Amino acid sequence: MANVLVVDDDTLYRSLMVEALQLGGFLVQEAHSPASALRILSTHPNFDVMICDLQMEGLDGIELLRTLRTDYPRIPVVVVSAHSASSGIGLAAQPYAIDYLSKPFSLVRLISTIRKAAAPPAPRA
Repeated sequence: MANVLVVDDDTLYRSLMVEALQLGGFLVQEAHSPASALRILSTHPNFDVMICDLQMEGLDGIELLRTLRTDYPRIPVVVVSAHSASSGIGLAAQPYAIDYLSKPFSLVRLISTIRKAAAPPAPRA
């Protein structure tokens, strides 16, 4: 069972993602801001996947992604945003994220994306 951290300041989206992932069999923790995500990570750094919104109050998602790349490079990140992946902010996130979901997205797609992200890498031939 994969352990997922959901970071989004939008209470409704965060709650929907948490509930869908729990029903999908994941262990889920949630953070309402990048600062709260970093506090959680400082004591529990072993998440299998993180879901991160890009536009949040305070430290924004891009800054959080940069910090994660440096301090927690093992954790794959799936970005969720109201902006498309081809927008300026979407393009800025691409070097840090393994996948990008534009809001609104289906919860089925969310679960399949997180399953893929949490899967162990295939052995090299």
